[in-house]
Amino acid sequence: MSVCILHSILEDYQAEEMAVDCKCESADEAAKTWFSEVYAESDYYFDEKPTHSRYVCDIEGGWELWYDYGACYYFAINETITEEDEE
Repeated sequence: MSVCILHSILEDYQAEEMAVDCKCESADEAAKTWFSEVYAESDYYFDEKPTHSRYVCDIEGGWELWYDYGACYYFAINETITEEDEE
């Protein structure tokens, strides 16, 4: 099943640096803040969710934050938007 995935990703080292800079408790929290600010302005595509990923948390607007632990980056998906919605 394909899901709606943002083109924007956040590398884990960037999230860790942001966490220190903004005094967040974790890289996950920093990534959530970053994605909450960019998801509305980003393009997206439909594809399979990466195999080696774990759910992190919900973001507003029906988006979810995920972490690809195989490639070490955060990404966002929205399973409520379907390819049929785009037609």
